[in-house]
Amino acid sequence: MRHTVLAHLFQAGSKCFSIFFLYSKQQFMR
Repeated sequence: MRHTVLAHLFQAGSKCFSIFFLYSKQQFMR
């Protein structure tokens, strides 16, 4: 169970990180 929770958190974290990275990239390109 714990492994599944960690995997879920990691997936959500990486998703948010990628979105944040793309947003920062856009701001930098401006």
